[in-house]
Amino acid sequence: SPYPAAIAFAIFSLLTSLLITPTCIWHTRHRNVGATTVTVLAILANLMNFANALIWPHDDVSRWFSGVGYCDIQVKLQAVMQTAFPAALFCILRKLAAVLDTRKTAWATNATREQREFVIDMLICGALPWLQVISAFIVQPLRFFVSGIAGCQPVDDGTWLSALLLLAPRVLWTTACVYFSVLIVIRLIVYRRDVVSMLTHHDTNKSRFLRLYLLCAICIMGIFPLEVYIDYLAISAGLLSFDWTQTHYPTAYEWNSIVFIPSGGAILFDRYIWLAGGLLIFLTFGFGRDATKTYRELLVRLGLARFFP
Repeated sequence: SPYPAAIAFAIFSLLTSLLITPTCIWHTRHRNVGATTVTVLAILANLMNFANALIWPHDDVSRWFSGVGYCDIQVKLQAVMQTAFPAALFCILRKLAAVLDTRKTAWATNATREQREFVIDMLICGALPWLQVISAFIVQPLRFFVSGIAGCQPVDDGTWLSALLLLAPRVLWTTACVYFSVLIVIRLIVYRRDVVSMLTHHDTNKSRFLRLYLLCAICIMGIFPLEVYIDYLAISAGLLSFDWTQTHYPTAYEWNSIVFIPSGGAILFDRYIWLAGGLLIFLTFGFGRDATKTYRELLVRLGLARFFP
Protein backbone atom coordinates (compact mmCIF):
# COMPACT_ATOMS: atom_id res chain seq x y z
CA SER A 1 0.00 0.00 0.00
CA PRO A 2 1.14 3.60 -0.47
CA TYR A 3 3.34 5.09 2.22
CA PRO A 4 1.56 7.80 4.27
CA ALA A 5 4.61 10.00 3.66
CA ALA A 6 4.00 9.74 -0.11
CA ILE A 7 0.38 10.88 0.20
CA ALA A 8 1.25 13.73 2.56
CA PHE A 9 4.16 14.85 0.40
CA ALA A 10 1.98 14.84 -2.73
CA ILE A 11 -0.70 16.94 -1.03
CA PHE A 12 1.73 19.55 0.32
CA SER A 13 3.56 19.76 -3.01
CA LEU A 14 0.34 20.40 -4.92
CA LEU A 15 -0.89 22.99 -2.41
CA THR A 16 2.45 24.80 -2.59
CA SER A 17 2.25 24.98 -6.38
CA LEU A 18 -1.28 26.39 -6.23
CA LEU A 19 -0.40 28.93 -3.55
CA ILE A 20 2.45 30.52 -5.49
CA THR A 21 0.76 30.49 -8.92
CA PRO A 22 -0.86 33.95 -8.42
CA THR A 23 2.57 35.32 -7.44
CA CYS A 24 3.97 33.92 -10.67
CA ILE A 25 1.18 35.58 -12.66
CA TRP A 26 1.92 38.96 -11.08
CA HIS A 27 5.67 38.76 -11.79
CA THR A 28 4.98 37.68 -15.37
CA ARG A 29 2.72 40.70 -15.95
CA HIS A 30 5.49 43.02 -14.74
CA ARG A 31 8.20 41.31 -16.84
CA ASN A 32 10.27 40.43 -13.77
CA VAL A 33 12.30 37.73 -15.50
CA GLY A 34 14.34 36.58 -12.51
CA ALA A 35 11.44 36.47 -10.06
CA THR A 36 9.19 34.81 -12.65
CA THR A 37 11.81 32.14 -13.33
CA VAL A 38 12.31 31.40 -9.64
CA THR A 39 8.56 31.04 -9.12
CA VAL A 40 8.03 28.95 -12.27
CA LEU A 41 10.83 26.59 -11.21
CA ALA A 42 9.30 26.17 -7.76
CA ILE A 43 5.86 25.46 -9.28
CA LEU A 44 7.25 22.98 -11.80
CA ALA A 45 9.42 21.18 -9.24
CA ASN A 46 6.55 20.80 -6.78
CA LEU A 47 4.21 19.57 -9.52
CA MET A 48 6.81 16.94 -10.42
CA ASN A 49 7.09 15.99 -6.74
CA PHE A 50 3.30 15.69 -6.61
CA ALA A 51 3.14 13.46 -9.68
CA ASN A 52 6.10 11.29 -8.70
CA ALA A 53 4.76 10.64 -5.21
CA LEU A 54 1.50 9.41 -6.77
CA ILE A 55 3.17 7.31 -9.46
CA TRP A 56 5.67 5.59 -7.13
CA PRO A 57 4.01 5.73 -3.67
CA HIS A 58 5.14 2.26 -2.51
CA ASP A 59 8.09 -0.15 -2.74
CA ASP A 60 6.45 -2.92 -4.76
CA VAL A 61 8.97 -2.62 -7.58
CA SER A 62 7.20 -5.30 -9.64
CA ARG A 63 4.25 -2.91 -10.05
CA TRP A 64 6.28 0.21 -10.74
CA PHE A 65 6.00 2.24 -13.91
CA SER A 66 9.36 2.06 -15.70
CA GLY A 67 9.44 5.83 -16.24
CA VAL A 68 10.35 5.49 -19.91
CA GLY A 69 9.55 8.73 -21.70
CA TYR A 70 8.31 10.50 -18.57
CA CYS A 71 11.61 10.29 -16.68
CA ASP A 72 13.64 10.86 -19.85
CA ILE A 73 12.09 14.34 -20.00
CA GLN A 74 12.10 14.99 -16.27
CA VAL A 75 15.78 14.25 -15.65
CA LYS A 76 16.67 16.71 -18.40
CA LEU A 77 14.47 19.34 -16.79
CA GLN A 78 16.08 18.67 -13.41
CA ALA A 79 19.52 19.29 -14.89
CA VAL A 80 18.31 22.61 -16.30
CA MET A 81 16.52 23.65 -13.10
CA GLN A 82 19.54 23.07 -10.88
CA THR A 83 21.42 25.74 -12.81
CA ALA A 84 18.47 27.98 -13.70
CA PHE A 85 17.54 28.61 -10.06
CA PRO A 86 20.81 30.27 -8.93
CA ALA A 87 21.01 32.00 -12.33
CA ALA A 88 17.55 33.52 -11.76
CA LEU A 89 18.54 34.63 -8.26
CA PHE A 90 21.59 36.26 -9.82
CA CYS A 91 19.32 38.26 -12.13
CA ILE A 92 17.15 39.40 -9.21
CA LEU A 93 20.09 40.49 -7.08
CA ARG A 94 21.85 42.11 -10.01
CA LYS A 95 18.76 44.22 -10.71
CA LEU A 96 18.37 45.18 -7.06
CA ALA A 97 22.02 46.21 -6.90
CA ALA A 98 21.52 48.38 -9.99
CA VAL A 99 18.46 50.05 -8.44
CA LEU A 100 20.57 51.00 -5.42
CA ASP A 101 23.43 52.35 -7.50
CA THR A 102 23.22 56.15 -7.23
CA ARG A 103 25.63 56.52 -10.14
CA LYS A 104 23.06 55.06 -12.57
CA THR A 105 19.88 56.96 -11.79
CA ALA A 106 18.54 56.45 -15.33
CA TRP A 107 18.81 52.66 -15.16
CA ALA A 108 15.05 52.00 -15.12
CA THR A 109 13.90 55.06 -17.03
CA ASN A 110 16.01 54.52 -20.14
CA ALA A 111 13.84 52.34 -22.43
CA THR A 112 16.76 51.09 -24.51
CA ARG A 113 18.76 50.06 -21.46
CA GLU A 114 15.73 48.45 -19.88
CA GLN A 115 15.12 46.38 -23.03
CA ARG A 116 18.77 45.35 -23.10
CA GLU A 117 18.59 44.25 -19.47
CA PHE A 118 15.46 42.24 -20.26
CA VAL A 119 17.26 40.42 -23.08
CA ILE A 120 20.25 39.71 -20.83
CA ASP A 121 17.98 38.28 -18.14
CA MET A 122 16.24 36.09 -20.71
CA LEU A 123 19.58 34.73 -21.90
CA ILE A 124 20.76 34.02 -18.35
CA CYS A 125 17.51 32.48 -17.10
CA GLY A 126 16.04 31.01 -20.26
CA ALA A 127 18.90 30.09 -22.58
CA LEU A 128 22.17 29.31 -20.79
CA PRO A 129 20.69 26.75 -18.34
CA TRP A 130 19.53 24.61 -21.28
CA LEU A 131 23.16 23.92 -22.12
CA GLN A 132 23.05 21.60 -19.11
CA VAL A 133 21.03 19.12 -21.19
CA ILE A 134 24.11 18.58 -23.36
CA SER A 135 26.43 18.56 -20.35
CA ALA A 136 24.30 15.98 -18.55
CA PHE A 137 24.30 13.67 -21.58
CA ILE A 138 28.10 13.78 -21.87
CA VAL A 139 28.56 12.35 -18.34
CA GLN A 140 25.43 10.17 -18.21
CA PRO A 141 26.45 6.54 -17.57
CA LEU A 142 22.93 5.06 -17.67
CA ARG A 143 19.41 6.14 -18.49
CA PHE A 144 18.14 7.22 -15.03
CA PHE A 145 17.30 6.12 -11.49
CA VAL A 146 13.76 5.70 -10.21
CA SER A 147 13.38 6.08 -6.44
CA GLY A 148 10.28 5.35 -4.41
CA ILE A 149 8.19 8.51 -3.76
CA ALA A 150 10.90 10.83 -5.17
CA GLY A 151 10.64 9.33 -8.65
CA CYS A 152 13.02 10.22 -11.48
CA GLN A 153 16.67 10.95 -10.71
CA PRO A 154 19.44 11.98 -13.15
CA VAL A 155 22.75 10.10 -13.01
CA ASP A 156 26.32 11.20 -13.64
CA ASP A 157 29.53 9.17 -13.84
CA GLY A 158 31.32 10.80 -10.90
CA THR A 159 34.26 11.97 -13.00
CA TRP A 160 36.15 15.25 -12.95
CA LEU A 161 34.29 16.23 -16.10
CA SER A 162 30.89 15.79 -14.43
CA ALA A 163 32.07 18.08 -11.61
CA LEU A 164 33.20 20.64 -14.17
CA LEU A 165 30.05 20.51 -16.31
CA LEU A 166 27.36 20.04 -13.65
CA LEU A 167 28.70 21.39 -10.37
CA ALA A 168 30.88 24.29 -11.52
CA PRO A 169 28.06 26.36 -13.15
CA ARG A 170 25.97 26.16 -9.98
CA VAL A 171 28.95 27.16 -7.86
CA LEU A 172 29.72 30.13 -10.12
CA TRP A 173 26.14 31.43 -10.11
CA THR A 174 25.80 30.94 -6.35
CA THR A 175 29.09 32.75 -5.72
CA ALA A 176 27.93 35.63 -7.93
CA CYS A 177 24.69 35.77 -5.95
CA VAL A 178 26.62 36.03 -2.70
CA TYR A 179 28.69 38.88 -4.18
CA PHE A 180 25.62 40.89 -5.19
CA SER A 181 23.89 40.12 -1.90
CA VAL A 182 26.83 41.60 0.01
CA LEU A 183 26.96 44.54 -2.42
CA ILE A 184 23.28 45.29 -1.81
CA VAL A 185 23.76 45.26 1.97
CA ILE A 186 26.69 47.65 1.65
CA ARG A 187 24.70 50.03 -0.56
CA LEU A 188 21.73 49.89 1.80
CA ILE A 189 24.03 51.00 4.59
CA VAL A 190 25.90 53.65 2.59
CA TYR A 191 22.82 55.08 0.86
CA ARG A 192 20.29 54.44 3.63
CA ARG A 193 19.09 58.06 3.52
CA ASP A 194 18.47 57.91 -0.23
CA VAL A 195 16.82 54.45 -0.40
CA VAL A 196 13.24 55.73 -0.35
CA SER A 197 13.87 58.32 -3.09
CA MET A 198 15.71 55.78 -5.27
CA LEU A 199 12.89 53.26 -4.95
CA THR A 200 10.32 55.93 -5.84
CA HIS A 201 12.42 56.93 -8.86
CA HIS A 202 12.40 53.30 -10.05
CA ASP A 203 8.66 52.86 -9.43
CA THR A 204 9.29 50.33 -6.66
CA ASN A 205 7.61 50.76 -3.30
CA LYS A 206 9.65 50.12 -0.20
CA SER A 207 7.58 47.17 1.02
CA ARG A 208 7.85 45.32 -2.29
CA PHE A 209 11.60 45.90 -2.45
CA LEU A 210 12.22 44.71 1.09
CA ARG A 211 10.13 41.57 0.55
CA LEU A 212 12.05 40.75 -2.61
CA TYR A 213 15.40 41.35 -0.97
CA LEU A 214 14.37 39.31 2.08
CA LEU A 215 13.54 36.35 -0.15
CA CYS A 216 16.88 36.59 -1.95
CA ALA A 217 18.83 36.99 1.29
CA ILE A 218 17.18 33.95 2.85
CA CYS A 219 17.68 31.91 -0.31
CA ILE A 220 21.35 32.83 -0.46
CA MET A 221 21.95 32.06 3.21
CA GLY A 222 20.38 28.66 2.66
CA ILE A 223 21.60 27.91 -0.86
CA PHE A 224 25.28 28.75 -0.43
CA PRO A 225 26.05 26.41 2.51
CA LEU A 226 23.78 23.77 0.99
CA GLU A 227 25.60 24.01 -2.34
CA VAL A 228 28.94 23.69 -0.56
CA TYR A 229 27.67 20.63 1.31
CA ILE A 230 26.31 18.93 -1.83
CA ASP A 231 29.51 19.62 -3.75
CA TYR A 232 31.57 18.27 -0.87
CA LEU A 233 29.58 15.02 -0.87
CA ALA A 234 30.04 14.75 -4.64
CA ILE A 235 33.82 15.14 -4.64
CA SER A 236 34.81 13.89 -1.17
CA ALA A 237 34.95 10.26 -2.35
CA GLY A 238 37.29 11.25 -5.17
CA LEU A 239 36.70 12.01 -8.83
CA LEU A 240 37.27 9.39 -11.51
CA SER A 241 39.00 9.96 -14.83
CA PHE A 242 36.62 10.47 -17.74
CA ASP A 243 36.44 7.98 -20.58
CA TRP A 244 33.68 8.32 -23.18
CA THR A 245 33.63 4.60 -23.97
CA GLN A 246 33.47 3.58 -20.33
CA THR A 247 30.63 6.04 -19.67
CA HIS A 248 28.49 5.40 -22.74
CA TYR A 249 29.43 1.83 -23.63
CA PRO A 250 30.00 0.09 -20.28
CA THR A 251 30.66 -3.65 -20.24
CA ALA A 252 28.93 -4.41 -16.92
CA TYR A 253 25.53 -3.14 -18.04
CA GLU A 254 23.77 -1.48 -20.96
CA TRP A 255 23.86 2.31 -21.22
CA ASN A 256 20.06 2.19 -21.59
CA SER A 257 19.66 0.64 -18.12
CA ILE A 258 17.11 1.90 -15.58
CA VAL A 259 17.78 1.33 -11.88
CA PHE A 260 14.90 1.02 -9.38
CA ILE A 261 15.60 2.11 -5.78
CA PRO A 262 13.02 1.35 -3.05
CA SER A 263 12.60 4.23 -0.60
CA GLY A 264 11.64 2.46 2.62
CA GLY A 265 9.16 5.31 3.15
CA ALA A 266 11.89 7.99 3.15
CA ILE A 267 11.95 10.95 0.78
CA LEU A 268 15.16 12.27 -0.78
CA PHE A 269 16.25 15.47 0.98
CA ASP A 270 16.57 17.51 -2.22
CA ARG A 271 12.81 17.13 -2.80
CA TYR A 272 12.20 19.02 0.45
CA ILE A 273 14.31 21.90 -0.82
CA TRP A 274 11.80 22.76 -3.55
CA LEU A 275 8.89 22.35 -1.14
CA ALA A 276 10.51 24.71 1.37
CA GLY A 277 11.42 27.13 -1.42
CA GLY A 278 7.82 27.27 -2.63
CA LEU A 279 6.51 27.92 0.87
CA LEU A 280 9.12 30.64 1.33
CA ILE A 281 7.99 32.34 -1.89
CA PHE A 282 4.39 32.29 -0.66
CA LEU A 283 5.23 33.62 2.80
CA THR A 284 7.33 36.40 1.30
CA PHE A 285 5.05 37.54 -1.54
CA GLY A 286 1.66 36.02 -0.71
CA PHE A 287 0.70 38.70 1.81
CA GLY A 288 1.73 41.77 -0.16
CA ARG A 289 -0.79 44.23 -1.58
CA ASP A 290 -0.25 43.12 -5.19
CA ALA A 291 -0.44 39.42 -4.36
CA THR A 292 -3.58 39.92 -2.27
CA LYS A 293 -5.21 41.71 -5.20
CA THR A 294 -4.34 38.82 -7.53
CA TYR A 295 -5.72 36.24 -5.08
CA ARG A 296 -8.93 38.29 -4.79
CA GLU A 297 -9.34 38.44 -8.57
CA LEU A 298 -8.94 34.68 -8.88
CA LEU A 299 -11.44 33.98 -6.11
CA VAL A 300 -13.98 36.30 -7.72
CA ARG A 301 -13.57 34.50 -11.05
CA LEU A 302 -14.21 31.22 -9.26
CA GLY A 303 -17.55 32.60 -8.07
CA LEU A 304 -16.67 32.85 -4.40
CA ALA A 305 -17.59 36.55 -4.23
CA ARG A 306 -21.17 35.59 -3.42
CA PHE A 307 -19.97 33.91 -0.21
CA PHE A 308 -17.11 36.30 0.62
CA PRO A 309 -18.08 39.70 -0.84
